[in-house]
Amino acid sequence: MKDWYSKSLYQQKLKNIGAVLQKKRTQSEISQTELAKQAGVRVETIRNWERSRSIPAVCYLPKLIKFLGCDPLENQSNP
Repeated sequence: MKDWYSKSLYQQKLKNIGAVLQKKRTQSEISQTELAKQAGVRVETIRNWERSRSIPAVCYLPKLIKFLGCDPLENQSNP
């Protein structure tokens, strides 16, 4: 039960990361292709994240945090 809760909480906290990524990417004038290369994923994955069709797996968070310059989970309160 705890694993389900942890995964659910993670998903809830990251549900808006797509908008954050897209805003930072466009402000930085970086293409989806370039961000995909930096993150080590396919361009389609970036599109899905930005459109909130999917959320990043935990293994991609370090690269996304580096790109964003902050941890997207850090300043959010628990739902």
